[in-house]
Amino acid sequence: PYFTKHFTDANGDFALEMIERLSKDERPFFLNVWWLVPHKPYEPAPGPHWGATAAPDISEDQHRFRSMVRHMDARIGDLMRRLEQLGIADNTLVIFTSDNGAAFEGYIGELKGGKTDLHEGGIRVPLLAWWPGHIKAGQTSEAFLHSNDWLPTFCEAAGVEVPAAAQVDGRSVLAHLLGGEAPTWEQRGDVHW
Repeated sequence: PYFTKHFTDANGDFALEMIERLSKDERPFFLNVWWLVPHKPYEPAPGPHWGATAAPDISEDQHRFRSMVRHMDARIGDLMRRLEQLGIADNTLVIFTSDNGAAFEGYIGELKGGKTDLHEGGIRVPLLAWWPGHIKAGQTSEAFLHSNDWLPTFCEAAGVEVPAAAQVDGRSVLAHLLGGEAPTWEQRGDVHW
């Protein structure tokens, strides 16, 4: 009732507008886009994403789930293309991650637990980092990174200081994203979640 289109499209369109507007300023900008899919209720948008995810061996809910992920993926592709069209891709760090581990028939490998669980399957999340000309394509890491690390990492990438009054628990992991070593446990200190 709040939007005239599927929320994934409304969210993607708003993010595209923000990128257009913010890219006109020479100062660094930060844009945090939360995709609210795929969460229940599973209400995929009609269109090309729906038919492409059908399979005889999956549940109707899993079909809806996959369709929503495919739709989100297409909108993320729109954002990435816009960065390239505006000529700012080489000066833009993009992080794609999640707020929890796998849920709903998701794959967690040999890990125990999942979403809503404090076992490793619930708190280990995927992460993709993209920054053309800075982050080497295809590299992987098993390093421990924490969501608290993002503020100092983004500040370092933008060339701005983290305010001393912020009392940030995280550490910049920019050097690691660029191919260097991750912070050691001794450097990191205690980690809480």
